[in-house]
Parts: sequence; structure tokens; C-alpha cells
Amino acid sequence: MKKIILLIISFSFIISCSSTGPGDPEPPERVLMIDRPDGADTLEFIRGISTLPGNEDKIQIMWHKPGINENIKSFRIFRSADKEGLINYNLYFTLVINNPGNPDTIFIDSGVEIGKPYHYFITAINNDNLESEPSDTVSFKLLYKAELLDPQNGVEINQREPITFHWRRENTPPYYIVRIEEYYTDTFHPLIYVNKIFNYNYDPDQVYTLSQEIVEDILKDGRTYRWRIDSIEDPSSPVNNPLVKIYSESQSEYFTFKIRWSAK
Repeated sequence: MKKIILLIISFSFIISCSSTGPGDPEPPERVLMIDRPDGADTLEFIRGISTLPGNEDKIQIMWHKPGINENIKSFRIFRSADKEGLINYNLYFTLVINNPGNPDTIFIDSGVEIGKPYHYFITAINNDNLESEPSDTVSFKLLYKAELLDPQNGVEINQREPITFHWRRENTPPYYIVRIEEYYTDTFHPLIYVNKIFNYNYDPDQVYTLSQEIVEDILKDGRTYRWRIDSIEDPSSPVNNPLVKIYSESQSEYFTFKIRWSAK
């Protein structure tokens, strides 16, 4: 009997030594992705997964900053191009934190193709080389960009009259978004007009006219503005993975124009 008791005590000691105690390092908290709110495509700043304006095809993902006591040294971005987002997730990029007090929480993926869905999740690594649980998965599909035609880039508008915006896009989407910003600098360009329009005719050539009343209400003499066209599809979910929501969008480059009514 004494031998059995000693064996039980010894086994209990081994278990207690190998289990995680209160002083042992713990893995970081799970990374929280920034949710893309409903109607994000008409907001001044699009938060969550999105694309970027310009001639290059890119996908941007965003997540919340970790707590100050997490001691995160890097984030690991995993990506899958599986149609339904169920398999084939591979470590795609390791984002090393250069400023621990203000870690990067944005990743821009430029290795993407139009029309293909991409799915991402993130883990965090702390200074003890412990890894967090995976974040939620976010998904995005790039669409073809609209080609801006008129008003041409850098043009001056001298007439107080309606302004017609003209663009072209093959493989037309269900929706377009017309965005006009007052341009001061590349970092300060407040949104002054946005409208989501349904593509009724699916014609590659599209026009949208601002009435003279709206022109005189939102535009000011001597100011510089810029415009772009976003192409949008409704979010979709794969048949075998209904919890995934794939956002589909593109953002054109910007064209600027200046109002010079006084030069009339």
C-alpha cells in the first residue's frame, strides 16, 4: 500500500510540474479584425477589408491594436485563394513590429488577381515566441477598375452649369459609386459628395450628371476637387461556407479639376 501511495504522489508531482502555472508565459490574446460596417463603400473612410484607389490592384486588411501589455513582436498573415475559403491557408507574410508602442495594424496585399477571392486570418506572436489563436477570416474579391474619361485630369471648369462625369468599364458591375472630394493635400481631401447608383443598362460607357443646383451648392470658385468611380457588387457567400462574406469592389484612380468661374 505504501508503494502505491508513493507512486500516486510521484505521478501527481510530475503532472503539476508539467502543467501551466500562474507564473508561466501566456500566448497573446486573439487578434480582432476591424469589421467592415454596412454601407462602408459610401463612407469618407472605408474601415475593414477593402481595396485602394489608383492603377494598381491591391487588397487592404485592418485589425485592432493589441493591448499595451501583450508585448507583440510580429503578426503573421495567412492567406488562401481557395474559392470557398475552406482550405489551403498558408503563411503569406510576417509583419515585424518596429515600434512596439504603436504597432502596424494594416497590411496591403499587392500580389492579387482580379476576379479571384482571397481569404485572410492573422495571428500575433509575443516576445516569448508564443502564438495567439487565429483571428476571424475576412474575404475580398477585386473587380475591374473604371476608366475615367471626363472631366479630364487637371481641367479647369469655367461655366456655372451641370457637370457630367463620364467613365468606361468592361464587365460592368451592378453598382457604381460617384465620389467627389475637395482636394487640399494627399492627406487632407474631405468628401463632399457621394452617390451610389444602380447600373440599369449595363452599358460599358457610363455618365452621371450633377445638376447646376448641386454644383453651385457643393463647389466653390478657385478650389480644386478630385473625383473617382468605385465599382461594387453585393457581398456574397460561398455555397459550402455560408459564414464567409466576400466583398467585391474596385476603386479607380483620381482625376482632379479646378473651378474657375471668375475666369469666365
